[in-house]
Amino acid sequence: VISSPGELFRFLTRLELISAPIIAQPFQNSPSLIVHGVRSESGQIIALRAFSVPRKFEGLALVLNETTLPEKIRKPCEQFAHDSSITGAFHYDLIFSPNRKFLYFLEINVRFGGTTDKVLRMGFDEPALMLAAYGLRGSSKENYPGGNHSRIVNKRAILKHMLFVLKDQLT
Repeated sequence: VISSPGELFRFLTRLELISAPIIAQPFQNSPSLIVHGVRSESGQIIALRAFSVPRKFEGLALVLNETTLPEKIRKPCEQFAHDSSITGAFHYDLIFSPNRKFLYFLEINVRFGGTTDKVLRMGFDEPALMLAAYGLRGSSKENYPGGNHSRIVNKRAILKHMLFVLKDQLT
């Protein structure tokens, strides 16, 4: 996070070589939308589901809620996966700007991530879907039988967040 034009200037002047474009976007301390997906080797989107993150702390989701994936978000997610030839499991991290009613693309991870175990408990069996994406034995169903939660709370992160609040150490 770069907080001012002066700080950006100092950062850029310390670079010795810039071999690719620098991409920057405004920082948004806002809710996130995490979109988990799986794409087969043949290019078929096997599954795509959305989860809202009302608040993060140190980059970790404090709470994860199942939510509806709007078609205007689904189509670009599918198109990006197609255009970049992603196969297997992936997840997008999108930041919501409540003031502008706009989603910012933060990143895509083409691997299991920090929310994989949480979405599994919510019925999205990403590991089994990953196997199915490569034609291996695994459930072709999107729902994990043990996952019927609609909200997951990261208790360890919540406790750490509470400690930081009590110590007045939040940024």
